[in-house]
Amino acid sequence: DMIGGICGAAMDSVATDCHAQAEINVVDGTSNVGVAFGGFERCRIENCTANGKIVAGNGNMGLGGIAGCNFNGEGIFNCEATVDITAGDGAYLYGGIVGYSGGFDMVSEILNCKADVNMTLGSDSERIGGIIGGGFCNEAYTAYYPNPASFKVASCTAEGSINYTSGKNIGGIAGYTLLSEVAEDNTSSVAVNGSEADVIGDVKNYEVLNELQGRYQQFFEGGVFKSQYDSIWHDYCALVFGEDGADAAVSMMKRSIGGSLYGEEAVKKYSQNPESLQFFCGFAGGLEYITIDGSNISGTDKNGKEVFSHTYYYVDSVPSTDFPGFTFDVFATNEEDGEYKYFAFCPDTPETTYHIEFRYGANFDDVVTLMSGPYAYWLAAGIRDVDIADDVTTEKVIALFCTENADYSSRSESSLNQLSDILGKWQCDMSQFAAFPEYANTSMYIEFSEDGKGRTYMDAAGSGNYALISEYPAYLYDNNASGSSGLYLVISADEGIKYSKYSITESNGRKVLAFYDIDNTPLISYYKDIVSESTTEMTTEASTETTTRRESSSGGGGGGGSKGRVVKGDSTTVTTTAATSEVSTSEESTEATTADTESNEQRESVEVVLQIGSTNVVVNGRSVAIPAAPVIMNNRTMLPVRAVAEALGYEVDWIAEEKKAVISFGDTEIELYEGSDKAYINGTEYGIDTSVYNNNGSLLIPVRFVCEGFNANVRWNGTDKTVTIQN
Repeated sequence: DMIGGICGAAMDSVATDCHAQAEINVVDGTSNVGVAFGGFERCRIENCTANGKIVAGNGNMGLGGIAGCNFNGEGIFNCEATVDITAGDGAYLYGGIVGYSGGFDMVSEILNCKADVNMTLGSDSERIGGIIGGGFCNEAYTAYYPNPASFKVASCTAEGSINYTSGKNIGGIAGYTLLSEVAEDNTSSVAVNGSEADVIGDVKNYEVLNELQGRYQQFFEGGVFKSQYDSIWHDYCALVFGEDGADAAVSMMKRSIGGSLYGEEAVKKYSQNPESLQFFCGFAGGLEYITIDGSNISGTDKNGKEVFSHTYYYVDSVPSTDFPGFTFDVFATNEEDGEYKYFAFCPDTPETTYHIEFRYGANFDDVVTLMSGPYAYWLAAGIRDVDIADDVTTEKVIALFCTENADYSSRSESSLNQLSDILGKWQCDMSQFAAFPEYANTSMYIEFSEDGKGRTYMDAAGSGNYALISEYPAYLYDNNASGSSGLYLVISADEGIKYSKYSITESNGRKVLAFYDIDNTPLISYYKDIVSESTTEMTTEASTETTTRRESSSGGGGGGGSKGRVVKGDSTTVTTTAATSEVSTSEESTEATTADTESNEQRESVEVVLQIGSTNVVVNGRSVAIPAAPVIMNNRTMLPVRAVAEALGYEVDWIAEEKKAVISFGDTEIELYEGSDKAYINGTEYGIDTSVYNNNGSLLIPVRFVCEGFNANVRWNGTDKTVTIQN
């Protein structure tokens, strides 16, 4: 074991700028063999090349062009290998760069590597790849490492051929990728048994199980049916059905998936009375939790007792026998023949729909049959316990269920009347697209009418001629008793149902209609000129009455832009309703955050004005030069941290070896790291929506963190592109 042309074995080491040219011959059962390096652990390999040949017997594990393995290693970077590997039966974890890698408390990386590989293998070959075979996994170590180690492959290229008599998990880049990541920027032209190979060898295991990891509880009963979520159900149903139809809609939706019968008893009841049909969506067999850990699936009851625990393998992707459009990915275990023999998962994942739907049972055909057999009218729905504990995720999953299952075929008067606050024309603030030169001359507006339609118009060339580019049903519900804000939804021809939050505020003589994701991330904003609106009202017969009504409701209203909508005019494409522009919405509509009163009383009031692109900042009326200008990056306003912090009276220290800025004021200490989307305030971790950016030696941070981290008020002026900060 541990054989290499340069080094056999190493731990906690670095191999750099090495070149190996070697021919290695090994006997049956030999492990960890590479043209350059054999068995490495906790090592870094970089800028190395290898050219050679390995001839092996039967039952060999961990063969590679650069290294046999780099277990728990930092990674392999910028390496190239040209290697011929010939082996007998039982080849396990072979790769053109490395046989196996990965970590259990970290992710090993393989970046910017290239392999030209020619493998000829026997029977029972498993986990073979043009770059890497897979993460470390060995039955002898199952008690210590029940799942494969985790790795990431990115920016790698593989070419050549892999030929084998029989086997599985053979890929052009990686063989077995459970719990690991193979980035889309990898390229492979490897031929496997004469045909172009899949990039990864375990396509379904990778796509399904990697996305389902976690512990799940029942989605409805004991989950989102809890009374604490009643207001969310009500609001999203009121959005579509109107306030007067919301309660009936909630009752109907909950009833449809709130059944307790399934199997033959349910078939008999519903055949006699179809109107009473309900699906049972709980966990059958008295299970309280179902856990997916690597390729292991287990279940426990309400007392915490384990009911089953088995390793599962991928069987097939099959349509339901009675609903062909309903596809299941089926997994099976060899360990027992009871009610947990098969698991059939629907395509939903926590990343796409925040929950999963699945079935399990003793017979393959039964688990893919929805309307007959022992599991008729049962489809288990689960949500990860960490997600149900998160208010934002819970709202997202209820919103998705309510809006996707609503009946949009007719519309109530109540639903139409809810649009009243956004009727008319709203101009898009195109400063949100300042980072995109192709939109420099573009103008756009949206318009809402009493028939419930929204329309988007665009002038792509700045000619003054607007073209209708999109028309859609629009829905609105104001759920704020003291102001104008709530929920908005549109139905788009290209993207289906999209929903968001909205607010209407007044700023600098304008009404601003701003849209947000459910987690309050800004999407896009529009505006109306209040003065011109009032002038128009005075020309009507009911001018006095109308003006009085509008003045009394100023700051109220609602309206629109749909998350994810892309509108197209000629060859120009502009994201109109999902641009995550921090410059828009909260910054230009109102002060984003109210500073803590107690903190502000401790320091002198300061006003700081910065302009996009300018290296001058105005502090309390006095102009001061700064080393870096504010910029707009990826629709985020980024401000120089030192200039802002020092202007507000904070102290800033830069710790070069850690690439860390420490900002101090009184008892508050903020830590920011270059390239990181995390910040630490008095040791507590906070997420930043855009990573800290180094611009020629000056750290830039998103303006939102100025509000949240510095307890400052921020205003955006889209006309002159200035940011005003006050504490």
